[in-house]
Amino acid sequence: MSSKPLISPTSPSLILRVQHGDQTAWMRVEALYRPLLRYWCDRRNVADNDTEDIIQDVLVAVHRYIADFTKHGDKVSFRPWLRTITHSKIADFYRKSKSNDTPMSETSLEHHLFKSAKNQPDEAGKTDGEETEKQILYRQIFELIQSEVNANTWEAFLLTTLGGEDSVSVAAKLGITPAAVRKAKSNVKKRITNEFDNLI
Repeated sequence: MSSKPLISPTSPSLILRVQHGDQTAWMRVEALYRPLLRYWCDRRNVADNDTEDIIQDVLVAVHRYIADFTKHGDKVSFRPWLRTITHSKIADFYRKSKSNDTPMSETSLEHHLFKSAKNQPDEAGKTDGEETEKQILYRQIFELIQSEVNANTWEAFLLTTLGGEDSVSVAAKLGITPAAVRKAKSNVKKRITNEFDNLI
């Protein structure tokens, strides 16, 4: 059995940690969102050899404005906010490659991204690709968390949450108690909610 500890259910939001200068949290946000940034670039027909440059531009903008993310009064969730930045950077890339037009200034970008993000449709009016975006993020979240917990904790979470099995049958499979199965499930779910929910 893996020697990895049981996961803590009280990890603070990644956004909050990034806003307080936590570089480990920033690396987690970057790892979480890189596949989604690639997906958005692909949907906008960005060539593979240009995608990485756009991703770097997006990450620089996010790092610059993340401290102000929750200071604007309006309810802005992170994924639409990030999508707005990404689409702005892609548009900027195409403008620069197509003509000599002046790209959007950083000040204009800051105003645009907050105004646009708060107007993104909610669950009642999903944009195209909404479910795909969530699937990409959940895949990354699961990979991150799986690497941080012991094997029994992860299996207990998967079998009870995704597999729909009861704690008694899972306990018998894993050689642990039903209480341990319930605790593992609860801890992983709380970690996802506390650390990642506002990122999805």
